[in-house]
Amino acid sequence: MANYCKTLSGEVIADGVTVNIVLPSAVRTDRTLSTAEQRGALKGISDEEELTARESATLARRFGTPDEFGAMVAFIASDRASYTNGANIRVDGGSAKGFG
Repeated sequence: MANYCKTLSGEVIADGVTVNIVLPSAVRTDRTLSTAEQRGALKGISDEEELTARESATLARRFGTPDEFGAMVAFIASDRASYTNGANIRVDGGSAKGFG
């Protein structure tokens, strides 16, 4: 998908259309809470204990919020980012090990 979006971004930029990918990592959503409950049950621990363990494993020591992710999406979709094209933008609290 990333390669397709990069190719597409080069084909449509002259028409004023940008194509970017926003890549979330650990964001605290209803799905995150649901999987913590399921995984916690399998491990014999509470969902809060599972959430705490998962948070402590992130570099930021916390989950991102939907608002933080949404703010990046709002920016990248705005006129202020009109020269940003073909980018993979991580909203991951620095969790990714590489640059690409």
